[in-house]
Amino acid sequence: MIYINNLSKVLSNISIPVLFADDKSIVTISNPINFQTNINEVLEHLNKWFNLNLLLQNSDKTNFIHFKTRNTCSLDMKDEYNNRLIANTPYTSFLGITIENILHWKSHMDQLFPKLCAACYAVRVINHL
Repeated sequence: MIYINNLSKVLSNISIPVLFADDKSIVTISNPINFQTNINEVLEHLNKWFNLNLLLQNSDKTNFIHFKTRNTCSLDMKDEYNNRLIANTPYTSFLGITIENILHWKSHMDQLFPKLCAACYAVRVINHL
């Protein structure tokens, strides 16, 4: 049986896996022309590895993010694997941090501010005690 530390060896030529508990992210650097070929190859290797380790991949949660600058025009990239469309998302959450495709922190800050306000309010209320 193949173990988790061998996943990086399986994908070493085409991408870099980032694993944390039951969460995985795959980093692939590819130009738009080769993107679909590369991502299909990565997904094929992942599915083989999951099958060998008696694991399942939740394809409903599978998506990709295309990083770009603000001045770069958006590419209409669509990918399909095993007759399921893989969505191109403008942002994703990774280990509690919201990462946007334009490498901006607005979405993360929008999620963080209410939590910080609640924590400040709690400290202010118990300050009298």
